[in-house]
Amino acid sequence: MLKGVTVLDLSLQLPGPYCTALLAALGARVIKVEPPAGDPARELDPPMFRWLAAGKTSIVLDLRTSPGRQVLHRLAGRADVLVEGFRPGVADRLGAGYAELSAHNPGLVYIAISGYGQTGPYRQLPGHDLNYLGVGGGLSAGTPEPPDDGEPIGSPIVDLASGSAAALLAASALLERASTRRGQYLDVAMADHAAYWSCIKAGSVLEAVAGEGDRGASPAELSGEPTYGVFRAADGKFLSIAILEDKFWRRLCRALGWEDLLSRPELASYAGRKQHRRAIVARLKAALSTRPRNEWLDIFEAADLPVAPVNGYREVLNDPQLTARGLFATDPAGRLRLLPPLPRSVRSAACLEEAPALGAGTRAVLDEIGYDLREQAALRAAGAFGPDGG
Repeated sequence: MLKGVTVLDLSLQLPGPYCTALLAALGARVIKVEPPAGDPARELDPPMFRWLAAGKTSIVLDLRTSPGRQVLHRLAGRADVLVEGFRPGVADRLGAGYAELSAHNPGLVYIAISGYGQTGPYRQLPGHDLNYLGVGGGLSAGTPEPPDDGEPIGSPIVDLASGSAAALLAASALLERASTRRGQYLDVAMADHAAYWSCIKAGSVLEAVAGEGDRGASPAELSGEPTYGVFRAADGKFLSIAILEDKFWRRLCRALGWEDLLSRPELASYAGRKQHRRAIVARLKAALSTRPRNEWLDIFEAADLPVAPVNGYREVLNDPQLTARGLFATDPAGRLRLLPPLPRSVRSAACLEEAPALGAGTRAVLDEIGYDLREQAALRAAGAFGPDGG
């Protein structure tokens, strides 16, 4: 779908590389521009790096040097998209800012992914996924006030949300460029996505604390979901139960033998059940503690209820649904490969390629953009590829 599109990826770790992994999976050519020390993910999380770097070309450039910046400018002149993940101002200092690169290529689509965005009082603060999730309300369990104690989130939600949004923006900007012939600068703030994802289902809470909602309702009444959460079965394994609609409530009552609750008018609506959340949750916990998880899954499936297992990673690998969707494969070295969550019909074969060694494509890319051997030797001597010569 993106065949013929060239992407320069100056980003490190997860958000930007996930964005460019999606673009590569859609057929784009991705040139990963790494500093002399390489992407830290090579050491911090080798499997993640292999999965995200599959099919990309790695080159090494030291953008702290004038020759390194010279090579980047020539590359940018031929690229369609550039993705960077620096703090605001760093790209400009390295000669990799939009103003400078777009002068070489007015059609360049420039994606800047940063923690807090290019504006605002937090823009220069360091951070990671958990920090942005905290700022955006995602660690508050849906209540107006944060909890006393926080628990780390296993999935890097904000990294993946912002990376997905960046890929969408890149594809959209390329579509617009087809008619305007102009690129553009796109500011992707991870904390923005944390807030949006965290608050999209907290409308009643937000309205209440903003003074626009039901002032008589307590935080628990506003935010509590009576049959929506993670619950433990008798064998210690967990289920996710997501029952909101009245029809599912009635089916749940029948499946659990709660005929007495079916006749109570105050529980007939979702709003009414929220008023009695604690009593319902206590009764549900007690009921689920009487059978192992798989028995409950069979019962709830027969009742056509939105209930699913809470899988550990071993179970994820063997889950029949995920296996059927083809999310896991084996790479050429016989190792597990996690594939981008895209339809198989558009997923590029590059997803199954090996991740590149650091700088493995430098020589070929320099050849391609017109540097002869003498010029390459001069760049190496001038430190364009780092103090060790790349």
